[in-house]
Amino acid sequence: MSYDYVRTEQGIKLPEEVTFLSEKFGIPERFRHAHLHESVTGDVPDQLRQYVVDFPVESVILAGSTGIGKTHYACALVNELIRIHNATGFTGHYFNTAVHLPKVLDNRAFKRYDIYASQMAKLENSDVLILDDLLHVPGAEWAREVLYRIYEARYASGLRTITTLNANVITGDDELDWSSISDIFNDAFMRRVVESAANNLMVFT
Repeated sequence: MSYDYVRTEQGIKLPEEVTFLSEKFGIPERFRHAHLHESVTGDVPDQLRQYVVDFPVESVILAGSTGIGKTHYACALVNELIRIHNATGFTGHYFNTAVHLPKVLDNRAFKRYDIYASQMAKLENSDVLILDDLLHVPGAEWAREVLYRIYEARYASGLRTITTLNANVITGDDELDWSSISDIFNDAFMRRVVESAANNLMVFT
């Protein structure tokens, strides 16, 4: 079963069933109505609509400068997956590294292991994970270790991760150049991020 869009005087909206699950997945309130209806035009929405049609496919990396709409489209992508594929009962989770990762690290540091284990289980096992603002990582080695564990577990299980990151790792050929952030992530981590997406990179300009 899939859900139809709702047509209102204000335009196209997602049905309540979708926004309810969007909230349950932790998607921020301002993005819970983000969608990819054909009225939303442009190359990136077209690519994302195809991703929804082809789901489940590989993970995806959304890259571009700050404020250009990466998070909006990442959330719209998950909302559309809910709208079309909810009958499969898939699970999802939104995780912003700047906001949520410090909380995970605090629970680990202060030995709140039950909470930490629950958080990691969501991150490692949700069918779809939005990992937003990958480069906004706290400086602690634990932060890099936790993120690597998430990507490694999801890659091994074949689960889909939607990663957003800023454009400072994008070359003029729309390819990833990790050398600029080698002080943040090592080669093994960067390789796992790219492999998990099978080089499925969408660049916002």
